[in-house]
Amino acid sequence: MSNKTNIINNFILLGSVLVTMLISAIVLFSQQMMIEFSAFLGIAIFFLLNLFAHEFAHIFVAKRKGFKVRSFKFFTLRFYKDGKKIKVINEGFGDQMGETEFYPICEENLKDRYKSVAKAGIIANSVLFFISIAFMPFWKTFADNNLMILTQLTVFAMPISAYFVLENALPMSSGNYRNDGAVIYGIVKGDPVIDVMLSLMLISVKLYEGKTPSEIDEKYFFNLPQIAEDEPYFIVLLNNRYYYYLDKGDYKKAKEIALRLQTLYDYMDKYDYTETQADMLYNYSTFMFDEDEADNLMEDNEKYLNRVFSVRNIRAKLAYALYVLKDNELAKILYNRALSEADKCLISGVKKMELKLILKMEKDIDFSENEPKDAE
Repeated sequence: MSNKTNIINNFILLGSVLVTMLISAIVLFSQQMMIEFSAFLGIAIFFLLNLFAHEFAHIFVAKRKGFKVRSFKFFTLRFYKDGKKIKVINEGFGDQMGETEFYPICEENLKDRYKSVAKAGIIANSVLFFISIAFMPFWKTFADNNLMILTQLTVFAMPISAYFVLENALPMSSGNYRNDGAVIYGIVKGDPVIDVMLSLMLISVKLYEGKTPSEIDEKYFFNLPQIAEDEPYFIVLLNNRYYYYLDKGDYKKAKEIALRLQTLYDYMDKYDYTETQADMLYNYSTFMFDEDEADNLMEDNEKYLNRVFSVRNIRAKLAYALYVLKDNELAKILYNRALSEADKCLISGVKKMELKLILKMEKDIDFSENEPKDAE
């Protein structure tokens, strides 16, 4: 969004929240009720309630509109699916306290379906806003029946809900983050960033259908509008191009993209950064042939690589054990783990690609006769 639009919409947001807070205060004081500590507890409760309702609405509608949920963040916790298990990691505070990641499994009417998912969170917060208004006529009844705690808990429900509605509905961007309103506006107006996002979603559809990156038409990777390098979708696009070349066996191009991704570390969030570091460990251990750099990457990211058991991480550790440490026994263990994790991949195209990359290292592992390798 332009700076002018952001400034105007932020003023509208601030003004609206202040007005709703003033209304709540006027109604409260007109009934000779003072603000107590429980009112601040109510602020926290309705903040978390709005946050949960917003993300739950995205998940609920996404599942009914042909999308698979990859992960969602609530406050500081990110929930994600690992095979058939739900796992949780604490990401701490970041730019967003709520976020849902999902991918489409069919391409029909993708724009309209995605708009429905984007609208869902706004609608959920709007419902809570109107419910909070419905509480207001009962404030005096609560007070007359010595139920002051109910009044205090709901006194700021309307301003909090109004904030969530407008903060998500008014098209705004903060840094590289676009809210739901900005995404909907971008789809309608043909924003280049949103066009790239939709193309990336189509790649996800092809992967879900069972194609590996190199089997997907290259137009989805390259015939796209130019966007700024600090855009999150630019980083995702480069990552997809990297896997396109890696799967194709074009290591020269894969190296070029990998080195380009390294220049964008300052623009990456923690999630993208750690995943890119795992890819770089694999790269330096295999086709980029730099053992010193691989050692540095392993030292810097060992805690993350040992904590998150994704097929990407185990494949990177396998490459490091096999080609840098030259530890055949460790390589055999990691090889079997990598095959096991690859088998859990829910996206068929990703599973096929990972198996291809893992099996390429099989020939360099010395399996003894008494310890046969796992079957594919």
